[in-house]
Formats: sequence, C-alpha cells, structure tokens
Amino acid sequence: MLISNSLEKRVVTIKVPGTCGEWIQTLADGRECLVSLPINRFTKLKISFKERETAIESQMKLMSKSQEAFQKVGAYLKLSQEILDQIHFEIHERLEIGKGMASSTADITAIMAGLAALMDQPLSSETLVENGL
Repeated sequence: MLISNSLEKRVVTIKVPGTCGEWIQTLADGRECLVSLPINRFTKLKISFKERETAIESQMKLMSKSQEAFQKVGAYLKLSQEILDQIHFEIHERLEIGKGMASSTADITAIMAGLAALMDQPLSSETLVENGL
C-alpha cells in the first residue's frame, strides 16, 4: 500500500440531508445563490481503505454522477489511481431516487466531503465551487 499507517486505519462516516427543493433562488453579489430546505432523510456513507478488489467493487455500485465526482475530487487532491483503487464505500442510508429529494446531490456531496476528510484534506464549499467540483 502507498498510504501511511495512520490513513490506512481511518474510517469516515458522513451524513448528508436531502432537500425538498430550493426555497430561494437568487443572485447574491453577482453569484447564483440557492437556499434549500433540508429534510429529515439522509444519505449516510462510510468511507475507508480496503483491498483493491473489494474497494473497486464498492465503487462500481455508485451512481455514475457519484463515480465522476469521486474521480474529480481524487484528481483535485492529487491522489494516485493506486490509492483511489483502495477506497471503499459503504452506503448505510440512501435517499429515494427520483422523488425530488436531491438524492444525487446528497450522494455526490457525501462522496466529495468524505473522500477529502478521509485524506485529511477538508474542502470548503468555496473550493468546490471555484474548481468546478
């Protein structure tokens, strides 16, 4: 493994609420601003390091937008493909798909924030927006 022992044993669990849509949509200081109303339903994801075959199998179960977000954040964090191939996802809760609860957004947010936290490189919302992540 190309990861340090301290990272190898790390486990991150992240919980992201769904929404019932945009409450307010406007421009603020020339930037688009959406204010959503969270609901009491969540995507809950556990991220850790596992052997390559197990990790890749878990990655294949992610929705295509989530897989794309995983690769984009991995590239932004300058993670090698060998390290990315060891990252394992366990979905403990998932919002219903196609019910207007922003399930894709919650999944993507959980993956991006969870991967950054796992690698001990937290990302701010400004960084995500500025880099198109």
